[in-house]
Amino acid sequence: MTASDRTSGYVPETVSKDRFERERLARIHAETLLEEKSRELYRSIVGLEIELDRERQMLRLMTDFIEAFTQQIEWPLDMANATIARIRSHLSVNDSPWIDRRCKLVEDLLLQLSVINCEGAALAKSVRARQ
Repeated sequence: MTASDRTSGYVPETVSKDRFERERLARIHAETLLEEKSRELYRSIVGLEIELDRERQMLRLMTDFIEAFTQQIEWPLDMANATIARIRSHLSVNDSPWIDRRCKLVEDLLLQLSVINCEGAALAKSVRARQ
């Protein structure tokens, strides 16, 4: 049997024509299915690449926002801390315990905001380094 016999539909004498036709149709079906699944896989990969690009862009935007926010909030936090320190320096604890308690509360809140701000800046720096 020659190469042209294999492609031209040559049927060997030892194989029944029905069996040969079934195998030929099965092979055609398998090739068609493989091509279809390959196209589906390719479309899925392209879709995932698009989604990954969107996610990266969103991550960049969020990182930019966090960096800008942490830089912008530093000055008001410093001003608030300085104001509280000035208030406390002009008061003695015996003068106004209520004001002293309020100053302590504001100091605690400012400290928490400062910690959150530092964590945000560190997170943005870490994310930026991985991009």
